[in-house]
Amino acid sequence: MKWKQHDAEVKDALGFLSQIRFRAYIDRKTFAKPGNPFEPIPGMEKEFEDAAITIQRVNVIQWELDNRIRLRRIVRSIVTKIPEVLLFVLITIGFMVLVWTGLTFAGLYFNLKPLALFIGALVIAVANEVVNRIKPRQRRK
Repeated sequence: MKWKQHDAEVKDALGFLSQIRFRAYIDRKTFAKPGNPFEPIPGMEKEFEDAAITIQRVNVIQWELDNRIRLRRIVRSIVTKIPEVLLFVLITIGFMVLVWTGLTFAGLYFNLKPLALFIGALVIAVANEVVNRIKPRQRRK
């Protein structure tokens, strides 16, 4: 709830800043020479510079607020993905435990060392990966 409220406040601030910038652009255009908008009218240099400085300051503030919004969006996406990643890791560890237990019981049944079975399973997994890299599976349409 606080995230949405804060985002709304920042968007309101960005709207206010765009109004200030628009007024500063109008002021700068008003105090500029008609043929050259980057040169002030003689006697209006201070007003022209004030408008230009206002535009620069508003641009810096808007850049900071945009970065803050972008950072919040990134943090929010990371925080929402953490439970999914943890669940995936736990399921993977559970399957690894089941495989290791199965290899151990197979080794006891066939009177083999568990390390030999684990190395054999590792060799089969690596060979499967090599075969899949050489000849990738085609998906059905």
